Amino acid sequence: MYLMAIVGVLTPLSTFIYFPVLGDISRAFHLSSEFVVLTIAVHMVVQGIAPFVWMPLGDYFGRRFALITTLAIFVGANTGLLFSNSFLSLMLLRAAQAFGSADLPIIGAAVIGDISTGIERGALIRIYGSILMLGHLISPVLGGVLTQFFEFRSIFWFQLALGGLSLALVTLFLPETLRNIAGNGTIRLKTYQQPLLACVKSSPDARFNSNPETITLPPTFISFVEPLDLLSHMDILGSIIFGAIAFATAVVVIATTALCLETYYRLSTLLVGLAFLPSAAGTLLGFFFISYLLDRDYKFIETRYKTTHNIKEDTTLSLKHNSDFPIERARLRNIWWITFSFIGATIGYGFSLSTKHIAIPLIMQFLVAFGATAILLANGVLISDLCPENLASVTAVINLVRFCMGALAVGVVQLLFDRLDAGFVFLVFAMVTLAVTPILAMQWMFGVKWRMEERSSSEKRSLPDRLRILLVRPFDRLPSWSNIRGKLSIKRFSSKVRRPFRGLPPLRDLGGGTWRKNLLLRTQNLSSRVPSPREIWGKVRWTTT
Repeated sequence: MYLMAIVGVLTPLSTFIYFPVLGDISRAFHLSSEFVVLTIAVHMVVQGIAPFVWMPLGDYFGRRFALITTLAIFVGANTGLLFSNSFLSLMLLRAAQAFGSADLPIIGAAVIGDISTGIERGALIRIYGSILMLGHLISPVLGGVLTQFFEFRSIFWFQLALGGLSLALVTLFLPETLRNIAGNGTIRLKTYQQPLLACVKSSPDARFNSNPETITLPPTFISFVEPLDLLSHMDILGSIIFGAIAFATAVVVIATTALCLETYYRLSTLLVGLAFLPSAAGTLLGFFFISYLLDRDYKFIETRYKTTHNIKEDTTLSLKHNSDFPIERARLRNIWWITFSFIGATIGYGFSLSTKHIAIPLIMQFLVAFGATAILLANGVLISDLCPENLASVTAVINLVRFCMGALAVGVVQLLFDRLDAGFVFLVFAMVTLAVTPILAMQWMFGVKWRMEERSSSEKRSLPDRLRILLVRPFDRLPSWSNIRGKLSIKRFSSKVRRPFRGLPPLRDLGGGTWRKNLLLRTQNLSSRVPSPREIWGKVRWTTT
């Protein structure tokens, strides 16, 4: 488990250790802030896409193959970054670095699931997640310290050393753990599936079975896009969109911290790295605070549900058997005030950058990190509750949407800085977050209804049909080209013009009654056409004779 934690830390390390050194990279490569921030956006996009490639390959070839391959790519990318001397090489190698590190936490969690029982798995995953969070917290500070006492390339030296150590440990000690290949540990592994130290044993062991009990089919195109099926469910899609917008806003604050503090307060790289400590503290406190609230709210909603439905207290609830259980209200019960606090802290952070005291922006960063951690953790737990049968696919889809949205936000933030003050830039992102908060209200009111309708309808369709619906749904109501061409033809156009006059009585039938009544009738029927004065005068003269 601890080996997987060391490997998994490489992902947040490669992302967050880069933030404090943006100014040094900008000066070393003679680049503007727009191009330096673009390397972050490219890294995030690749980091969101890569798990869709590695997950099917890892499920077929095994965890060991996926770990060794991704770690080798990660080590090679960091080696290239040590010698990169152009913006193009920097951007491409950062993309390769993300491609090699993106799936490491997911594979680590899968390995822990393979080697543990159901009772042990929960505690091990919590310890594993805590170690990964530690990587998030110390990476920016570590980047600032290394760059201050050495040059900025020292962060790539550090990642190369840690990645090489992880690759060596996995190669030497980690056997294949995938159940379809290794079973429960009683199936004899092939040579390349065994750890290197175990290959010195040449005699077969009697406790191993040489005949695998399961056969794994090779990955197909459906295997790579299958996780996208989750986006066809309205409740899951709404949760992912809200979480992605909140994530993008938080990433903008973190990604621009170094540039803002260097610009407004003239801080050194070491001090910029230390300025991430309030964010680290807010993240840590937000994690424990929202974990307590989620457990408390779930117990409260669960007790009320059991009381209403006359269910015994010792009965374990599940959405599979209790489909009307309001899990949305259990997870979103306290998210309202946290969301508005997060929006207010983001606005306050932007306008506090113009103050003389750096303590105010740091306090706002603490509040932003606290709110973002609470929102994203509650959002992720809700999505996992809605789809508990395949957590790896859920994680991959969440990361894809979040990282792509974050990359889009990071890509446009410098353009906003060129046209607006810092306060109004962060006001824009706060207002975007506020604009998607009605999703929370919709989930609170209609979440159970959506879930029951979506599940009942999706069970009747195959996976290709659901993927087709997901991809085609936005275009269902668009007219075909033949319909557009027909509507633009002269014949169709003339018929459209004449259509308002269909069914009107001819002028000779308008002679009965007074001329005012007939004129009013004619005017009401011709609502889309104003008659000429000559026609009105002729009609009046004809009806009064």
